[in-house]
Amino acid sequence: MDIKQKANEYAQGKVTSALEQMIADAYTAGYTDGYQDRDNEIEVDLPKPDPEFVDLSLPSGTLWAADYLRDEEGNILYLTYNEAKKYNLPTEEQVKELFSLPKDTNRGEPLWLTFLTTEGVRYKITSKGMFQVKDSAVGFGSIHFWVESEITEDNEAKDACFFYGSYSGWNILRYQYIGYRLPVLVVKQKA
Repeated sequence: MDIKQKANEYAQGKVTSALEQMIADAYTAGYTDGYQDRDNEIEVDLPKPDPEFVDLSLPSGTLWAADYLRDEEGNILYLTYNEAKKYNLPTEEQVKELFSLPKDTNRGEPLWLTFLTTEGVRYKITSKGMFQVKDSAVGFGSIHFWVESEITEDNEAKDACFFYGSYSGWNILRYQYIGYRLPVLVVKQKA
């Protein structure tokens, strides 16, 4: 091997090492910048709600939000399941406990339910529909809100769907496509 060939191999090794280090440094810098950008990101589509809660004297100590989650302008938030699960959604057990209370209803449009406690507290839920496609609300003859659950392999999650019919009665828990936009009721535990 002559001196020129050895010099080329040496130079090639140094260039390869230098390029590898440059690329690694660039990836590290890009990752760090991207991570910092994510930390600085502001959630504009999901305002942090501060709802009022109603004490229905339930044995579990669950307090229910007085109304659906709303944005800063007072409009009801219609959220997909993945957006809604960031909040404290009621569990199936909490929904069943709520529906164990005596209730009164208006079966017309809009549909509403009022739950009555032994202490005289009245808690009303009104049908606000849901969005199956972007700008088309449906389901005003029933009451819908998301319930905490696992997502199925068919991309569905549980919602509470309450409608009255001779075949169904109240308290229907069923699965909806997670991309539908439903109003959200939240719960918390009594302190």
